[in-house]
Amino acid sequence: MAINLLQNVQNAMNQISRGDGQVSSSSVAETASRQAIAQLKSEIMNLLPGSTLQGELVSQDGKAVQLLLNNTLLLNTQIDTNANLNVGSKLTFQVSSNQDGQLTLRPLFANMANSETVYNALNAAGIEATETTVNMVNSLMEQGMPVNKDMLQTINRELSMYPQADVNDIVMLHKMDIPVNQSTVTQMHLYNNNNQYILNNIETSAAELTDVLLESAAEGGDKAASLINDMSELLVPGENNGEQLQEETAVAQNPETVTAENANAAKTDANVISAKAAGEDSVPNNLQSEESAKSEATAKTVTDQDINKNNVFEKLQTLDKDTLAKPEIKAQIKNAISDLLKDNMLMDPKDIGKENYVKKYYEKLSDLTDKMNQIMNEAGKADSSFARSLTGVRQNVDFMNQVNELYNYVQLPLKMAGEHANGDLYVYAKKRKANAGPDDNLTALLHLSMDHLGNMDIFLSLKEGKLNTKFCLEKEENIDLIAAHIDELNARLQKKGYNVTTTVGKADNMDESVIDNIVHEEKNILLSTQSFDARA
Repeated sequence: MAINLLQNVQNAMNQISRGDGQVSSSSVAETASRQAIAQLKSEIMNLLPGSTLQGELVSQDGKAVQLLLNNTLLLNTQIDTNANLNVGSKLTFQVSSNQDGQLTLRPLFANMANSETVYNALNAAGIEATETTVNMVNSLMEQGMPVNKDMLQTINRELSMYPQADVNDIVMLHKMDIPVNQSTVTQMHLYNNNNQYILNNIETSAAELTDVLLESAAEGGDKAASLINDMSELLVPGENNGEQLQEETAVAQNPETVTAENANAAKTDANVISAKAAGEDSVPNNLQSEESAKSEATAKTVTDQDINKNNVFEKLQTLDKDTLAKPEIKAQIKNAISDLLKDNMLMDPKDIGKENYVKKYYEKLSDLTDKMNQIMNEAGKADSSFARSLTGVRQNVDFMNQVNELYNYVQLPLKMAGEHANGDLYVYAKKRKANAGPDDNLTALLHLSMDHLGNMDIFLSLKEGKLNTKFCLEKEENIDLIAAHIDELNARLQKKGYNVTTTVGKADNMDESVIDNIVHEEKNILLSTQSFDARA
């Protein structure tokens, strides 16, 4: 419902005037004026949340404001944000609450997103009005940021430096006090589109690493052997796995180290592998039939005994080129590599509660990506798609660290039984504020994105040992499933000393990105117009 109080004021003033244009006697005029004002006050006191009113801002002291309605009635009220409004502007407000005679208003973004205001801002900053620059001003106002000459010129310059960037992404970087560069622009866009997750990149990275390893195995040579051994040593559990793998390969290459029973087979393997390592395109004639027979036998053996994360690097070293090229073998290798990457790049939920686990996890992830990049460089694969994926993961971690400098946020790529999940944990408390006391309310959001359960938001509020949890699910069919087991969670929390209240329901809207969640509580409409006159 929208009520135009300005029109009501005008109607009241018209009642004071006679049809012939002559003003009535003083007593009649005063009576009519008092009646009109009384009626207007009554309407104001009965405004419902969602109603709107318009007025000129006369003064502001924090959240307390004074509005002039149609140059006639002064209204003392308050706004529900810390917005810096421009005195003298004609603004539209929405009623956010009206209780016990206390009216609280919210300044609407729509009242400032008009062409005249936007063009005034751009003209004052000496910037040409285009679709991009108009969007820039609107985005700044929508995010509650100052619209002044310095800000407009800075963002306009950055838009010219990164022409493919989205205006909203650059504005959000400024809002979060994160430096604007190609890496942060890219990461912000991914975060705003919910594509930032480490988990999302693992399957792609597994396919890319598989291609690199198969290509190297086919090429042969010292660099290929070094690449495979180094990756094995880095990814396969066990401190001596790389040395063990080298010993197994040496056995296959030296017929004297094996028993007489397998001497002939070992000799064939040694000659074949030596030929591959030397980069020869052909195998000696006297070995062709033996190699062909062994290739078929090996392929059958591999098919019968699946390649897995524990033996994949051994197979890459010992299987011949034709066998490695088989689609079913490539698929097994990719699955094994994927399992290894998940083991190394995902969090184990049972470990998250350990002291400093999350910090150590990200230190490990940064170290892991650095070492894999180094291995790629030494193998001459720095330009591979896998190397570029590693760079993206590292940039993601660096970006998250920058976000975490100001906001309590961490991404949780989780390794779970039967599926995988990505989590985003955000605590609604800015780090620049003083540390919360024991009696302060602590509020957090845990967003989970799971293979089978879909998206789930868990809101937590803790104060004086009372824990309120609210589960919001994307899929309505999963509500009963969660509700059926929620008592198990509550029992565990109660054992830890919490008084727990839990609700489970369907989420109305889960399209909001993690960045939106982080800055949601600060999304005030800041109409600061220091460099231009925003009056209508």
